Amino acid sequence: MRNVTIKGLLAHKLRLALTALAIVLGVTFISGTFILTDTLHNTFSVLFGSVYQRIDFQVRGVAQLGSGANATGSRYRPAARGPSASATTQTSRSPPCISSPAARR
Repeated sequence: MRNVTIKGLLAHKLRLALTALAIVLGVTFISGTFILTDTLHNTFSVLFGSVYQRIDFQVRGVAQLGSGANATGSRYRPAARGPSASATTQTSRSPPCISSPAARR
């Protein structure tokens, strides 16, 4: 049985080499995809973690509603937000429990 298998492999050397090459390329591409996905996930996690590291909260205005496809926002483009009210901004800049923004650092 072993001799028949060896003779069959030796008779079809090109098919054996191409099959081995297909297996190696398939494993390489799958491994590369996993590595690329993990690298991108790690990169964006670190990037967004460092961007918002020193922000405790963010004052944002109300979403502007209007006519048109992009006015209310869509899946790919969020709705535009106007500036926040000045009273809200002043209140958030000087909370009663903190004397100055430099005191937090």
